[in-house]
This record gives sequence, structure tokens and C-alpha cells, in this order.
Amino acid sequence: NWGGKREVGGDKSMTPQAQLEVDQSGAARIPEYITIQGTIQRIIFHNPQNGYTVLSLAVELEKETLNNVLDDEDIVVTDLKLTGHLAAPREGDEYRFTGTWVNHPRFGRQLKFTDAELILPVGKSGVARYLSQITAGIGVKRAEKIVAALGENALEQIRENPSCLDHPDLAFLTKEQKSEIIADLTKNSVQAELAALICGPGIGMGTVMRIMKEFGQDAVVKIKENPYVLCDEVYGIGFKTADSIALRTGIPKNSPFRVDAALMWVLSEAANEGHCYLRPSLIVERLIGKGIIAASGVKVEDIAASNGRLIDDGRCVREGDCVYVKKLWIAERIVAAKVEALISRELQTIDAADTLKKLIADIESRDSVEYAPAQKEAILKALCNPLSIITGGPGTGKTTAINAIVSIYSRLHPHNELYLCAPTGRAAKRMSEATGREAKTIHRLLKYNPNTSSFEYGADMPLPGPGLIIVDEASMIDVELAAVLLAAVNTDVDGKEAHQVVFVGDVDQLPSVGPGSVLRDLIASSHVPTTRLEFNYRQAGGSRIAELAHRVCQG
Repeated sequence: NWGGKREVGGDKSMTPQAQLEVDQSGAARIPEYITIQGTIQRIIFHNPQNGYTVLSLAVELEKETLNNVLDDEDIVVTDLKLTGHLAAPREGDEYRFTGTWVNHPRFGRQLKFTDAELILPVGKSGVARYLSQITAGIGVKRAEKIVAALGENALEQIRENPSCLDHPDLAFLTKEQKSEIIADLTKNSVQAELAALICGPGIGMGTVMRIMKEFGQDAVVKIKENPYVLCDEVYGIGFKTADSIALRTGIPKNSPFRVDAALMWVLSEAANEGHCYLRPSLIVERLIGKGIIAASGVKVEDIAASNGRLIDDGRCVREGDCVYVKKLWIAERIVAAKVEALISRELQTIDAADTLKKLIADIESRDSVEYAPAQKEAILKALCNPLSIITGGPGTGKTTAINAIVSIYSRLHPHNELYLCAPTGRAAKRMSEATGREAKTIHRLLKYNPNTSSFEYGADMPLPGPGLIIVDEASMIDVELAAVLLAAVNTDVDGKEAHQVVFVGDVDQLPSVGPGSVLRDLIASSHVPTTRLEFNYRQAGGSRIAELAHRVCQG
């Protein structure tokens, strides 16, 4: 439904005069969109990366008639120049192009097409010639045998029912040749239509190929029905690209599909800013007030209806006055449930604090160190609680406390697991250097598989236990990574396979890149045993950076 579209060289029953529109003065004028059907005479330029093509098209009209259609008596036309996007153009193929006339300052009038439909040849000779051109090893004689076996509508039969190539008279065709014929008649024609439909500034053949890989032969139908499925189902395509494609295909600016996709995009952008959810008033402001779908006729009630649809579809969750992307809501629930399970479990591995105090004194004597009172408190809490937190700025002795915890736990439980991990490779490396033990990234610890985007360890298979898990630089952990990690923690009430967890980090630096502020929120809850280490000038080793960081935090 382009509107104002006319055929040239297509519907022969229409005269050139009938194909013209007439304005109020009675003068002929060229409509915005026209359709031209013809054979590609020459590929002048083709960029395989983005599909941009310049071609000359031979149109089956007399020169005088064509000049009349072009509404310019001074033009002498030998062929038409067309520009647009095609997946795999071939000289000799017949197409039906739809587009608008543009005047290039150097190359003159050209048709800039936005839609291209591959026209399959008709007649025995035309079909045979086409088959011989598209398939290696099949000449005109063999192609004629295919037409003789299947009839003049051989191409339509093959496209609609590929098994027709198993006809007994076609035993000479190899499996590879059959596949080549089928692929050309289906894939190439769909690619051509899809490329012409969506390619434009910033959208090239890479996007076309990703869409084809996901949707196959249904790609054009899917996009024309709802272009915004691209946001959800095709990797690398976000709302803005999908919106550009959608508006190009003529979808209304206030379409429910567009509102739904825009709302999901706003929530996703908020997650990139670190937010797990948005309140309705802020969603409305970001959708209408800041121009994402402004001037589109969308009202507040339309956004509310969209939120209702997304909740029904299982893509969003509304909890009170908070609207979540469902996966973030689930992650938050997992973290809360695991934290509750950990802090409600009684630890029975250590009988007396006196034993720990003696072990701490032994380490001080062995390593010639003297722990600050807060450090001793952090060590005791870490070893006596299923979940604890050690926080403090640079130079406060967090690493020193970790070393003591590792040493004492290894002496108390030599057969238990001891896991050291951090969110990043650099942090894990520093942890290894400081403790003399192997530390891993959280992804490596849980055995992340990039091919399936899944973890080996999780709710269905916790990490082997019993054991102690120490997580450094915990301020960098977002809610999704925290959910993945805690899901792999065994909270066995009997304690036989259970883990203890210690989060270590500085809430005043290195916030998480992803959504959520897990460490800060756990500390603020006051439900998790927490030790805050204060700045220690002696242990800072004269570091002016650590001293100044401490002074900044003190105001």
C-alpha cells in the first residue's frame, strides 16, 4: 500500500496515459512511487557488504512511449538507471522495481528503488535458459529435460514443492544440483525482496543475512507483519534499527507493535544505565516527553495498555509502582531468596571464637603482622557466618583480611573446597598474586559456555561443597551476575554440602556496569553481617592515593 504507485512495463493492459496521475490543473505529473518491470541489462556497481547496487534496466516499451512516461521529451532513453539494495543481482534476471525518481547531479535521472521482486521466467525456453544459468553442470539440454518432465510451471513447482525434483525422469540430477536449484529459487528471491525492503543508511547486507538466518523464507512476511520482532529475535538489531525498518515499510507511528517495542527499549536502556526498573511516570517521560515516540499520537493510556500486553506476554513484571524487564525481576528474586537462605542458616563448623582468636594470633606471629581490631572482626565474621561482607576503601586492609581468612579456613577445613573469584580477569589476577592461590573470574568458576550462553554450575548443579567462596571487587557485580553466582551456592540446611560466602569490595568505587547495586543494597539492608574497615595509614604504605581517597569519602 505505497499509494500513488503505477506500473511501467508491467501491466500491458494499461496505456501510458492511464498510468499517469492528473493534478487539478489537468497537467500530467509523476507520482511519488512508480513500479517498473524489466530485465537487468548490466550491473554497473554492486557492494556485497551492504548490497548497494547501480544497474541498467531494459524495459519492454517503445522509446517514444517510455519518454512520455518519464514526462521529458528531451530525454533519449536507451536503458534506465536504477539504484538501491539487492542481495545478489544477476544480469539477465527480470525484476519488478518500485521506487521514486531522483536527479543525480552527475548521472542524471535515476529510479531509486525501495522494493524489488524477482520475476521468474515463463515459457519452456525461458525456464530452461534460467535453470541452465543458475546451476553448475546443467546446460540448456539438461534444463530442457527438467522442463519436459515438470512442465512450463517447473520453477513454481520447485519453489513450492522441492521434492518434485525426485521425478524419475530427472535421475541425472545430482543431490548438489538439486540443492542449488532449490536454494536459488527460494533463498535468492527472498533475499532480493528483503534487501530492497530494509536496506538503507546504516542497514546493509549483514543485517539482511542475520534476518534470513533467523527467519528463513518467512523473513519478508514476518517483517511486514511486525518489524519489531527483530528487536527480540535477531542478535545485533535494537529498537532504533527495527524502528527505521518499520517506518520504511509503512507501519503507523502509533502502532501497538511500535509502542510495545519502544517501552521494552526504554527499560533496556534504563538497565544499561544501572536501573533494575522504572516507575510509570518516568517511562511516560522517556517515551513521549523526550522524543522517542513523540509526535506519534501515542497517549498515556496507550502506554498503560502496552505495559499490560507486555505483562500478559511474560516480558515485563509490575511490582507495586515498579516496572521491570522480567529477567531482571527474576534475577532480583533469586538474589533475595539466596541471601535469605544463607543468613537464616546456622553455621556449625566452628565451636568457639576462642579457637579462631588463637589462630589469628598464630598468623600474626608467623607473618610479623598486627591486625587492626576491625580486621580481626572481619575475619571472625567471615569464618563464623554463612554470608558476610567486608567493605572499605583503598588502604584499609581488605586484602590482608582475605589472606588471613584463606589461611585459617585451610587449616580448619583442609578437605573443603576454597573458591576465590572476582568479576573481571584483572581483579582475579590481583587476587591470585595477593593470596598465592588460584583465583578465577566468576564466569570461569561457573564454567560459562559462550556457544550456548549458559553456565555449567547453577541451580540444577551447585558448585561442589562444602566450601568457602570469597568474591573480591563485589561492588562490580550486577544483579544478573549475582543471581548466577548465588544460584550455584549450596544452601543445604544440613550443612553437609553447604557453602559459606564472603563478599569483599568498596561501595565507593567501581560500580557495576550492569543493572543493580548488589553490594550497596546488601549492606544497606542491615541483615548481612558486615565489617567496614577504616583507613589505616600504616598499612597503606604511604600511598597518597589511598589517603586522598579516604579524605574524599570523609567529605
